Amino acid sequence: MSQFDALLNKLTSDPGFAATLVADPEGALSAHGIEPTDEMVSAIRGLEPASIEKLVGAFGKSAAGS
Repeated sequence: MSQFDALLNKLTSDPGFAATLVADPEGALSAHGIEPTDEMVSAIRGLEPASIEKLVGAFGKSAAGS
């Protein structure tokens, strides 16, 4: 499993993780073995947790239907 896959898995399995990711992108990414860059952190901080959850939900529905 890639680091990104592990992060997506955490987002799909832990409903509160999107808020953690937005509140502390450096810590959340580092905890999943991803070295956060300034660009990543800036992009994540510009998001709303609800938007992340909606996106993850759409991917989950797509995966379930395939």
